[in-house]
Amino acid sequence: MNIIKLDATASTNLFLKELAGTNDLPDFTVVSCYDQTNGRGQRGSHWVTEPGKNLTFSVLKHHSGLQPINQFKINIAVSLAIYHVLAQNGLQKIFVKWPNDIMADDKKICGILIENILNGSRISKSVIGVGLNINQKVFEGLENATSMSLQDGREFDLEQILAQIITQLQIQFETLLANDLYEQYLSVLYRFNLPSSFIDQEGNEFLGKITGIEIDGKLRIKTESDGIRQFNFKEVKMTF
Repeated sequence: MNIIKLDATASTNLFLKELAGTNDLPDFTVVSCYDQTNGRGQRGSHWVTEPGKNLTFSVLKHHSGLQPINQFKINIAVSLAIYHVLAQNGLQKIFVKWPNDIMADDKKICGILIENILNGSRISKSVIGVGLNINQKVFEGLENATSMSLQDGREFDLEQILAQIITQLQIQFETLLANDLYEQYLSVLYRFNLPSSFIDQEGNEFLGKITGIEIDGKLRIKTESDGIRQFNFKEVKMTF
């Protein structure tokens, strides 16, 4: 395993993308950072983390000509990898919140940012950014955040958790090649088939149930008034 450890950087994803652009890096190259000063999340949000308390890292994954329509399979593999590591370490009430968050007891414990790089019309590699709250206990201004330590009451070894995640990523991507992980993903999907409230990109609030995920990653919601609706990333937000 090729691990590059940094004291500080603005973004491990940006660092790894630039490094991969000028170097022939092996599969599952990891860039890990003690202090990430400008971490990014979905919807253009920032990932705020206390230095030395959590894991902020990025992983390079090579693909054999993956078609863009199947890119959500990457999300599935990564989400399931994090899910399994948290479960192995004794955490309970863990779910994957579409598209890339991990929830523990209805609070956000992990954010994932996947950036795909094309070669022609195919995805040749992905830079997978992960921010996992581990030993941080205070999240000022973030009422919906939690950590492994807050959930379990123990302190965790960051290096050990990182090694477990990389191992699980390797397992999930190998499994992805041979099997469809869709049903497993749905089995741990946050609020799957439960009445929930949402808001679309026009600001309209509505009630509905998540009934599935399309092959291209669109979220399928059965609404009370409009039947089945499909949403891309950033087009809908759950408001619980």
